[in-house]
Amino acid sequence: MLARIAQLEDRNRRLEILYETARDLSSTLQVGEVLDRLLDRTLQVLRESVGCILIHSETQGVLYLRSSRGLPWRRGGRFYMPLGEGISGWVGARREALMIPDVNADARFVLRGLERDIEGPVLSAPLLVRDSLIGVMTVSRGPGGEPHSHEDLELLEAIASHAAVEIENAKLHEETVALRYLDVVTRLCNYTTFQKTLLRELDRADRYGRSLSVVLMDLDDFKQYNACHGHARGDEALQAAADLIVAQARSSDTVGRIGADEFGVILPESDTKSANLFADKVCESIAAHSFPGPAGDVPGRLTASIGVASFPFDARTAIDLLDIAESAVFESKFSGKNRVSGIEDL
Repeated sequence: MLARIAQLEDRNRRLEILYETARDLSSTLQVGEVLDRLLDRTLQVLRESVGCILIHSETQGVLYLRSSRGLPWRRGGRFYMPLGEGISGWVGARREALMIPDVNADARFVLRGLERDIEGPVLSAPLLVRDSLIGVMTVSRGPGGEPHSHEDLELLEAIASHAAVEIENAKLHEETVALRYLDVVTRLCNYTTFQKTLLRELDRADRYGRSLSVVLMDLDDFKQYNACHGHARGDEALQAAADLIVAQARSSDTVGRIGADEFGVILPESDTKSANLFADKVCESIAAHSFPGPAGDVPGRLTASIGVASFPFDARTAIDLLDIAESAVFESKFSGKNRVSGIEDL
């Protein structure tokens, strides 16, 4: 009778833990916050000293660090674990939970990077949604820690199962929010975000007496490119052009897709000379690039007509800057395409 009562009390405790965990995680839709809350609560209820959560990247086939506790890893530090390697990679590849009495004595695992600092009894569980791998959560009690029980492993699996759904919901929410500000094809900022950013940066430049430049560009004859190679190749070409522009930009610059075949770049603290140098590099890189051909093996060619306008030299308002830059784009097109023009050419 006493044993049965103890079992029921333990079952109720675990149900309460799952309920509290689900309520805590569902109260936010920020992925980073969901992961941090999940790890903190798991360490608390399982009496662990260290832990980490790695998220699965399907495109790269790796797990990457998103949250850690008790490990000497700087916040924001990058750590990647290929599927099949280390503890997290083993669990992620097999999609099954794992209990290790002492990881230091287990010859199956060669630990590297972040996992080198995981010692003693270890539990690790996959974060799964309908058999799709979201990530892996690994926790440890450290050297000399109390061994885990099978009940501990079952509890971790239950927490991971509930948490994976909340993580997926948060990811979908963030992606939906991002679509309000980003272009779907290139993942650059969209026209609305570009306009708002320009107004903000222009206000800052005016307040502190700094220069600012706007660079607009059209891909020449892009409609014909689409007609010849197909819209799928056209989207690939837009993505490639976006990458070429970003490669020349600084982290402080804003790159956006502002039309079907139009891109814009905001260059804070850049005068006309600096903006022209940037525009020339972009123009040359696009002209030299082999874009996707009709069958993917025959290279296609594209060029860009580019216009530059600078604050406060050419104009002092966002509307005037964009008007001058756009007029300069048309001048580049009428002058033979594949070139850069400015107010001096109008």
